[in-house]
Amino acid sequence: MNKMLNVEKLFSTVISLCYVAAGKIESHFELYCFLWDIAVGSLLVEEAGGKCSSLNKEMIDYSKIDKQIIIATNGQIHNGFEEIINLN
Repeated sequence: MNKMLNVEKLFSTVISLCYVAAGKIESHFELYCFLWDIAVGSLLVEEAGGKCSSLNKEMIDYSKIDKQIIIATNGQIHNGFEEIINLN
C-alpha cells in the first residue's frame, strides 16, 4: 500500500464495520468510540476474516466502556493501514 486514496465518514461506526465485514469498503478508522459502537461490528469483521485493533497494534479492550480507537480492515491491508495511522 503506497498511499491512501480516499477517506470519508459516511455512516455510523456500526454500519461502517458491517461494510468492512461485507467487503464493501476496505477499512474503517475512528477515534473515540464507545464499546457499544464497536463490539458487534468488530466481531462481524473478525468472523468475516478481517482484523480489528486499536492504535500501536494493541487489541481492543472489550472490558473498557470508555472511548477508544478502532482500526478495522479486510485483513489484507491491516499492517500497512496501521503503519499509516500510527505515523501521525
